[in-house]
Amino acid sequence: MKKLIGFLVLTLLIAACTKPTTGVRAIPQEPTLFTDLDLDSASLELAHSAHEAGKTEEVISAEVSRLPALTQGGSASLSTQAVLPNAAGFLYYIEQNPSSATQPWRIYRFDQYNEINTLVYAGTRAIQAIAGSEDGKVIAVSMRETSAATSDYEIYKLNLNPLQATRLTSNSVDDTHVSMSADTAVIVWEQPNMGRQTIVYRKHNIENVLALRVAQHQPSVSSNGRYIVLTRDLTGGGTQVYRYDLINQSYAAIPVSPLGQPLLEHPSISDDGRHIAYLQGGNQLVLYTLPESSGLATSQVIVSGATLEHPFLTADAQFVTYGKPQNNSSWLYIKSLATGTERLLTHPASPVMHLGMMWVVPFATQQILPLHSSIEPSVPSRFDFRLL
Repeated sequence: MKKLIGFLVLTLLIAACTKPTTGVRAIPQEPTLFTDLDLDSASLELAHSAHEAGKTEEVISAEVSRLPALTQGGSASLSTQAVLPNAAGFLYYIEQNPSSATQPWRIYRFDQYNEINTLVYAGTRAIQAIAGSEDGKVIAVSMRETSAATSDYEIYKLNLNPLQATRLTSNSVDDTHVSMSADTAVIVWEQPNMGRQTIVYRKHNIENVLALRVAQHQPSVSSNGRYIVLTRDLTGGGTQVYRYDLINQSYAAIPVSPLGQPLLEHPSISDDGRHIAYLQGGNQLVLYTLPESSGLATSQVIVSGATLEHPFLTADAQFVTYGKPQNNSSWLYIKSLATGTERLLTHPASPVMHLGMMWVVPFATQQILPLHSSIEPSVPSRFDFRLL
């Protein structure tokens, strides 16, 4: 416990040294720390089942124009003080500390605008994936049902204020790769079904299964809840990225990686459905952009490295976040796609800690959050959810 307190104090001291000294809005530190006991007593919220989602497939040209790789603008050195205009919001990430017997798994919420880290969960249940709301109040997480390594992964929803844990699944299979829209209305995850991996999405308490004849993996829903992007196995081998439109109930096949080529993994998508970021071969972060009306799609390597982890594209496709293993841990970065500038968001205070195992970053990038002294966080709404 002393190590954990020391880590949090150090994190806050670092934030205090790097953020502006004036005009910072007050953010409440909610009395919220979920434990294993809270999850044991979580209420079960089952949804109504619906038929399989539609199978209509859009035709998208296979021709792609490959752009030069995006290099970092300006200085080649990364700094916690790098200027990233209009980047604000909440980063939710997982930390694993193998040296801790009582709290090896933790969930943090990082307030990018005020540079404040808040510990949300500390316990013994292994965590596979995490997502969060744009207002910083709700977290969806895929974690084990118990601390036993043989227990199933289930989907939980954690409300931070007031403190309340809700369980969304109760079955004998692993529910993984959870993703959630900014307003929490749409929650998506991967689930085995009849011998293959499928994608389940819950929208306004109605559950649907995406119908494909092959295995589907690693779903991610757009912040406005309209699009789901996922990877699927090709019949002859290889992987492909698919986009599903929840309004039109139609699929669109995007980039393809044939058998023998690097795998495509961990896609995420912008609100307009045109921009998709994904990992290629585990060491290249690619941005794939569809044309607005006519012309060719473009493909551009925006980050490359020995190993990269779990990228997430912001709603307006202006920034991308990702993890990069360093010093026996994983450091979290954000990169401006307009300038190529990168910023180190957070990194472990000790080499035995591993950050960024799985995370989702619903950044509010349209404008800097307003300065005020309200006791509640204020995040500008950018979406019209009535369309859903």
